[in-house]
Amino acid sequence: MDISHEDSRTKYSKYGPNYNVRNSYKYLPCQSFWTWITGKGIPLSNDEVAKAKKIPEELFLLKELFVSWLLIVSFICTGFWSINYAINSSMSIVILFISWFFTVSCFRSLQAIFHYTTHGSIMKNMGRAKRYSLFFITTPILYVGWDDYRNAHVRHHHISNLCSGMDPDQIFIAKQKFRKGMPEFEYWLRVWLTPLKPNYIFNEIIFSLKNSFVIPSKIEIIFRVFFWLVSLFFLYFYNVFFEFIVLFVIPRFIIFPYSMWLQLFTEHLWFFEKDISCPRKESYGKLSWGRFQGRDLPDKKNMIIWIIKILLCDIPVRLFIYPKDLPNHDFHHRYAGVSYKKIADLRVSMECKYKKYGPMREVWGFVSSLRVIRDHLCRNDVDPFI
Repeated sequence: MDISHEDSRTKYSKYGPNYNVRNSYKYLPCQSFWTWITGKGIPLSNDEVAKAKKIPEELFLLKELFVSWLLIVSFICTGFWSINYAINSSMSIVILFISWFFTVSCFRSLQAIFHYTTHGSIMKNMGRAKRYSLFFITTPILYVGWDDYRNAHVRHHHISNLCSGMDPDQIFIAKQKFRKGMPEFEYWLRVWLTPLKPNYIFNEIIFSLKNSFVIPSKIEIIFRVFFWLVSLFFLYFYNVFFEFIVLFVIPRFIIFPYSMWLQLFTEHLWFFEKDISCPRKESYGKLSWGRFQGRDLPDKKNMIIWIIKILLCDIPVRLFIYPKDLPNHDFHHRYAGVSYKKIADLRVSMECKYKKYGPMREVWGFVSSLRVIRDHLCRNDVDPFI
């Protein structure tokens, strides 16, 4: 069954802009910056599309890891200075919050890098990618191991089980008491407060410890134990346990899970009831959408307000909730083999390829995505797009 030209056009949420806001930025300087801010790319030529589909070299992964850890160390040192040497308490608190924010953003970037290495879209040699992940990502940030992540995410979350009762991510969301037909007031309370519950935080800590020191292979456990024993020795030697708790434990086990939750919850149309009469690609296209930031260019008298909204809304969302490729996560599910380096431009280049990828959907603004899911869960709107 083919898809009509009318149905092939990109659909937009009824909330937020219902057009491609990125097009209004195409005459501005620094186009790569606006691609990052919005998350929406610019079309590529046929030759550029072919290049974008190629897996990057190993050096690309090494550069990404180096930059991520350089930033993490820098922000932790900034937080250390705020605790021990800030001029006054107010300045110390402000700098500490900045340190937390950017440290978590870097943790999220590392998690995104890990996610793509498990799909084989950052480097071809999966064995070496697995070792890089162990040494520089999963061990130092106490994240789930390679094998268990691939089993849950690559084998069970992608494609056939997506948004079904067998999807591990939907099972997790259901455990937080989200369901079809839930009251709207309860919906909004659970969206914002779920990750702050003591039981949620405790479970996240236990989950991280189990997936670091119990579930992985023996060799991996030995490496993780060695790494953390050495780390704890240096913390003891330099008497910086308090700083470690404030600058690592709190960001990793309280703020990082909150950031992950907001991204996960807006990722798909959870509790989707598949229509067997609907073509597969069209049905699959209903489960995800591009999650973009931005608003149309204003006139001169409103330019300051526009800039303030970018600074206070768009940039924090991109850093804290949707780092790296995540605005284009819907295309990742369509083409998991492309790296986050080119996914924004490749997605917009493939929007017209509806026979291959299915019709695409877009939501502009983070809260707009929450409203889309609200309409689905609380108002029984099975396709909350126009």
